[in-house]
Amino acid sequence: MRMKGIRSLRELARILNVDQRIRRLCLVKRDENGYPRSVLSRFTHLVGAEAFRLI
Repeated sequence: MRMKGIRSLRELARILNVDQRIRRLCLVKRDENGYPRSVLSRFTHLVGAEAFRLI
């Protein structure tokens, strides 16, 4: 299954809260909250937007 492009950090945060496959990739356990947009934003800046898309 191929995912469409994620258009915003809000959408990514929402997907991270509902998609178990993505949660496993990000090492988020079932009973934990997903990462907030502020953390996702910092990660995007550290890694770079293009590398983040590839992940």
